[in-house]
Amino acid sequence: MRRALNKKRQVERSAETQQLLIEAAIEMLCEKGFAGATTANIAACAGVTTGALHHHFSTKDDLLFGVLDYVSERIVLEFRAFGRKGRGQPIDLQLLVKQLWSIYGGPQYWSIWEIIMGSREDERMRERLLQHRERTMEALNQCWLTMNPNLTFIDQRTARVLDLLLSSIRGLCMDRFMRSDEQYFHDQLTLLVASIEPIFAERRSLAE
Repeated sequence: MRRALNKKRQVERSAETQQLLIEAAIEMLCEKGFAGATTANIAACAGVTTGALHHHFSTKDDLLFGVLDYVSERIVLEFRAFGRKGRGQPIDLQLLVKQLWSIYGGPQYWSIWEIIMGSREDERMRERLLQHRERTMEALNQCWLTMNPNLTFIDQRTARVLDLLLSSIRGLCMDRFMRSDEQYFHDQLTLLVASIEPIFAERRSLAE
């Protein structure tokens, strides 16, 4: 019994340290950029040794993908929660965009851009990033089917519109580097909803 409890505590401590390192990596990526987010800086920010960091993440790339997993999972969970709340009801696209912007427009997502831009010349890393994105989009597509019970699959046009929605929100995140006027972002998101809503309405009517 005692051995089982000790093992459970060890697993919990390990998970806590991993989360601490992921949060520290996000902070360093946002504050110092990709080049400045060294394992030494991340470990110092997390209050652990570099040895402890490498115990939980063998390489810096593994830690960076831990960041990608964490932020992507937040987006997928947001999609799922939105789907559960509005099940059986017409999708409130404006509310969905607002909730997605709370993640994409926040500092955590900036860390994703740092990873993407910082590793753009690393072919091996780029391939892993593409595979990661494909898995994330597949999860989001499944969430979309849950939100639209009349749909049995994501057709090409719906997939492209969903890509457009997410790409537009992700792209708007880049403006955070140049602008801080929240009204600007509100207006841009409102225009995005107005532009895409007719297409979503068309897809819904075809599915009914």
